[in-house]
Amino acid sequence: MATYDDMKQLAKMLETEFNSGTIDRVRARELADKLLPHHPELRNTLTSVHRRMSR
Repeated sequence: MATYDDMKQLAKMLETEFNSGTIDRVRARELADKLLPHHPELRNTLTSVHRRMSR
């Protein structure tokens, strides 16, 4: 269940950023890293989030 909550939190953060809000980029990167082993089908998306948040 924790990965589901993490996914919801990451989605909300990305939505906030999309709507020109500010987010904790370090936390978003950590969530992407944490979720990757549990969701290999989202590898491209989570890797992209990780790279964008590292800038």
